[in-house]
Amino acid sequence: MDTPTAKAAWNANYGVVSSGDRRLAFSRQLSSNSATPRLARSDSSIAMPMPMPMPIPIPPPYQGPKPSKKLLRLATASRPMRRLALLLALNVAYSATELAIGLFTGRVGLVSDAFHLTFGCGLLTFSLFAMAASRTKPDNLYTYGYKRLEVLAAFTNAVFLLFLSFSLAVEALHAFMQDESEHKIENAEVLCLGIVSVAVFMLVLPLFKATGNILLQIAPGNVPPSAFAKCSRQIIACEDVSEVWQGRFWELVPGQAVGSLSIRVKSGADDRAVLEYAHGLYQDLGVQDLTVQTEES
Repeated sequence: MDTPTAKAAWNANYGVVSSGDRRLAFSRQLSSNSATPRLARSDSSIAMPMPMPMPIPIPPPYQGPKPSKKLLRLATASRPMRRLALLLALNVAYSATELAIGLFTGRVGLVSDAFHLTFGCGLLTFSLFAMAASRTKPDNLYTYGYKRLEVLAAFTNAVFLLFLSFSLAVEALHAFMQDESEHKIENAEVLCLGIVSVAVFMLVLPLFKATGNILLQIAPGNVPPSAFAKCSRQIIACEDVSEVWQGRFWELVPGQAVGSLSIRVKSGADDRAVLEYAHGLYQDLGVQDLTVQTEES
């Protein structure tokens, strides 16, 4: 018979078990079904493995465009690039033949012209690579893409061709000033090269100006400045517009004009209609990519 002074039951695994300790009573029932207790006091102190931290993915560093098989496939797929590759192969073959004949016969003019053609082969190779790389898609670093590589390659070729024509003209002038009769044939060859250099200079100069203007980001040449001013006046004439400023327009590549514009609209006005109207005006002028910033007055 239980009395208030009766001793509490003793359990070999958990010690004193009182009637109000439900956890130890449950443990006692589990341990009574087996000779070896399934739960012991030391079970609650088992060291649980700490969860491994998830590794933070690190994006690979940007390494820029690389010549790859994809670029080579693009080089063979584009018709202008195939023509340029064919021209490069013919130029290499002609310069190698001219160099061999010049060395065999001792003609200095042929050797000099062969080296000039070899220099031109390097320019053509650079142009071919630029045409292939310019088709690479835009990324986080070059948000406009690599289209201007063609413009940069054309400008570089124009600079070197102008330098080449100038050097040939100086050489032809120096040969023309000599009075030695034994060099008449060679002087005639160099004089012909000088005439060709003048023709090259006249043909390359427009390319130099056009590519230089694009790299300097001048206004599109096919749109007169008065047309941009007229568009600004038409936007200012809108009821919800109070000011138009910082209009900048340039050519990314030949035939692709881009620009940016800032418009201050009146307080509480709906700027969406103003944006649509401004985009429509400049698209009619040939501006394909226009960035408009609106502010409330």
